[in-house]
Amino acid sequence: MPKIPYEIYWAHDPNLQGLAINWTDNVGRHFISLRVVPANVDDSIIVAHEIEAFVVRQEGFPLTSQKKPEFQPLSAALNSLVYTPLRDSRLEEYGFDFWDDYQIQVEESQAFLSQYTEPSDEDWRTVWILNYVRTALMWEDVLGIDRSQNEFLTWFTARYEDVAQDGEELLTLVREMGYDTPTKEIALFQEIIKKYGLNDKLSF
Repeated sequence: MPKIPYEIYWAHDPNLQGLAINWTDNVGRHFISLRVVPANVDDSIIVAHEIEAFVVRQEGFPLTSQKKPEFQPLSAALNSLVYTPLRDSRLEEYGFDFWDDYQIQVEESQAFLSQYTEPSDEDWRTVWILNYVRTALMWEDVLGIDRSQNEFLTWFTARYEDVAQDGEELLTLVREMGYDTPTKEIALFQEIIKKYGLNDKLSF
């Protein structure tokens, strides 16, 4: 049986913030939208990342959804915490090299975050914590770079010490519970939703 037992439709959206995104419409058709058509061979790693999203979903890995539109950043951050390192670690085994892509993400994140102080809003603070853990997992589980050698997390910790401390606590929980099977991911999502009081904001 193929890993993706359904058709994937391709769409052109020149207004995308990123280069590609996967989505499913309200009648169950699956799409990958591209900002630039035809796709450049240099963007193959990004396209592969979006295709792999359909693979892991077909395997039973859940996605959270927001109960109100204003909770979308929480849902996106929690999903990315698991899905990004999970997908990229698999693709790395097929020869994709994420080093340059991750470096670009780090530079963009650092430039963006430099404009802000540590968030006082509880939901946005949680988003920052989730993103911290995702970044640590990306560099450790995909590239094999220890946090002590991660220049971005070192910079982040010096600037946003309290968020980083809470991020390390959550990272320990993620390591203890794991996220490499649907069963583990479900349990992890349940624990994170409970830990940060997100029952009224997210579901899956």
